[in-house]
Amino acid sequence: MHGVHPRERIAATAQMPNRWKGSRISDRNLLQPADDVAIISYRASVKRADDMAYDALISSAYVRRAEGWKLAFHQHSPIEKVESTAT
Repeated sequence: MHGVHPRERIAATAQMPNRWKGSRISDRNLLQPADDVAIISYRASVKRADDMAYDALISSAYVRRAEGWKLAFHQHSPIEKVESTAT
């Protein structure tokens, strides 16, 4: 799922049962350029439901509104694994 999508399509992906079997979060960062803006980034290492390993760099930006923090932007970049060829 790549590109810009309407919120209904994004919400539907979050309802898929057993999408991930496990997860490990590392390289956590928080940037708060203003009192009402926060950007988080991290690396996620998970095992998919089909037992395939999956790693990604993820960032989300939030804005504070009267009703609380709201997601304004989300970016998800898969990390390709490179196999070494030792000689």
